[in-house]
Amino acid sequence: MLFPSYSEGMPNAVLEAMACGVPVVTTKVGSLPDLIENGHDGFFTDIGDVPAMSNAVLRLLDDPAMAQQIGGNACITVMKKHDVEMSWRILAKALCRAAYEAERPSTILYEPRQA
Repeated sequence: MLFPSYSEGMPNAVLEAMACGVPVVTTKVGSLPDLIENGHDGFFTDIGDVPAMSNAVLRLLDDPAMAQQIGGNACITVMKKHDVEMSWRILAKALCRAAYEAERPSTILYEPRQA
């Protein structure tokens, strides 16, 4: 997947591609440097560096074994860093901390439906 972005947060398209084992060539924008290790589970190029992007994509196309290894590593990275169970726990802790700091520790974060 070629993702030549100039500005991002944490793009779902990249997460989804990596989760499916698709190697990603992208730029160092937003949270992508926190997610991808260059050459291990994806590739980075400078913003607007079309020759570098082309070369990275061609390397992957010319070496299917490397592409498969990079894609497999990418899948593992996403499972480790963005597993839904882990993400929800982190989010719940952050919300509880924010409620406490706002002096509203009794704020209900989850209210089950009444039967």
